[in-house]
Amino acid sequence: MGGHPAVSKVRLSGKETLTRMAHAFDQEDERFLQRALQLAELGGNRTSPNPLVGAVVVKHGKIIGEGYHTAAGCPHAEPEAIARIADPHDLKGATLYVTLEPCNHFGKTPPCTDLIIRSGISRVVIGTGDPNPQVNGIGIKKLLNSGIEVILAPDPKPYDRIIQAFTKGILTQKARVILKWAESSNGLIGYSDQRILISERRSQIFTHRLRQANTGILLGAGTILVDNPRLDTRLVAGHNPTKIVLDPQGRIPSQHPFFQLPGKKIYLNAQNTSPDIFQSPEALLAWLYQVHQINSVLVEGGAFVLNWFLKANCWDEIYRILSSKSIPETDQAVKAPEIVVSEMQLEIHPLGKDAVWHYTRRENSFPEVPVNLKLN
Repeated sequence: MGGHPAVSKVRLSGKETLTRMAHAFDQEDERFLQRALQLAELGGNRTSPNPLVGAVVVKHGKIIGEGYHTAAGCPHAEPEAIARIADPHDLKGATLYVTLEPCNHFGKTPPCTDLIIRSGISRVVIGTGDPNPQVNGIGIKKLLNSGIEVILAPDPKPYDRIIQAFTKGILTQKARVILKWAESSNGLIGYSDQRILISERRSQIFTHRLRQANTGILLGAGTILVDNPRLDTRLVAGHNPTKIVLDPQGRIPSQHPFFQLPGKKIYLNAQNTSPDIFQSPEALLAWLYQVHQINSVLVEGGAFVLNWFLKANCWDEIYRILSSKSIPETDQAVKAPEIVVSEMQLEIHPLGKDAVWHYTRRENSFPEVPVNLKLN
């Protein structure tokens, strides 16, 4: 098959880098690595603080085993894929495709590199390196030193994309944050005294997909009192995120239906929470990551909370759902948040009669993870 050579950046020291030509990365490699990517995304929001990872084992051009990391504390993708192979002898000379560099350390599970080496797998194709500076390159180096051929995908961006929350958590010790709201054609997001649906059904399904992809969902007390939302993923197949509510003034009564909602809840008010957490969005995100191991938060409202994040320039992505319909402008109407950041990318996607305006930061949407190695 035709293809293009895989080029990987290998850092020899803190200052010196070189470009290493790996094995020819052909269309078959691309196809199987894409399958591993599809599997990785099945982990949804259950793996935090761990990354989404998928793996496929191939022999003679056919998949003989596949798996993904299903949840934090459960086996990693590589042992999941290997365990599905009925005859261990089939592993000899096989190729492993995995979206993230295999780990080489003990955590809640043993090192994946040891299992790969024992299995007889002779070739490993990796989507991207581990962003953890203390881990990055170590797993690859161990595989290389054991005689296994290691190939790095020439374009790591698709594989970096699915671990963005993991990467931010590891490098900053804070949760990744996505802002989302639905906005009428006349610039309103609702009313302060009554619930109203602005977006159409397809946009609501899209919102539930966002919830399924994030570990936590964050709202202010006002939205809870006015909308009484269920904060679940009932419109799609997926695991409900942790429900996080900011209520520094203690406005929500103890008998409110929110407290009877199923699933994990984090309710923050002045009595049960350090005032430092309410000082800034950054402080809140650090607390959620370090205390609750939540590495991604979807902020759905209301206007006060959304503006709190926007004014602090504290966001990684924004999903602004623009409806084609207007709603009456009353004294209780709430204006949509204003986005004033210049250095960002914008993509507009039609969604039925609505449109999703997707904003990402221009400078660091999908940071490439260089692989740090000292080659023997």
